[in-house]
Amino acid sequence: MPGTGAGRSRFRGQALRMALVVLLLSGCSGGAAAQLVDPMEQALAALQSEQLALQLLDEQRLTKSVTSIVFEDMTDELTGAEKAIHSAGVSNSDDEALRDTALAAARDATSASLAGRDCLTQNQSCADEMTRLKSAAQGIQAVLDQLQGS
Repeated sequence: MPGTGAGRSRFRGQALRMALVVLLLSGCSGGAAAQLVDPMEQALAALQSEQLALQLLDEQRLTKSVTSIVFEDMTDELTGAEKAIHSAGVSNSDDEALRDTALAAARDATSASLAGRDCLTQNQSCADEMTRLKSAAQGIQAVLDQLQGS
């Protein structure tokens, strides 16, 4: 059977290529969900930092200028998270839906952050802004739960 060795060699080559494809695809599993977890965690941490800063300001344990700096830095973190979400690759409609949901939550978080920052410059109570920050954090957490369940 002279052709049998050549057939086995060709079969082994095909099997090796298939195994390589499977390994490569499994390394890419998670799709957009895997790419979105870090920026969403970054957004949640930024919101929590802002909430803490407002709480400490309310308790007079932090100055308004330090609180403003926290908001400036955390707003930068939130816009960075939005950029990372924009760059997440989508390969199907499920990935696109996850990305869009994450982006909407991140934009809501950035909007709440900006409202909080603005409140600090207007010499008024920031209770409504604290409520917005908490709501945005809940939205981010809900998306994180969804991503980690994917």
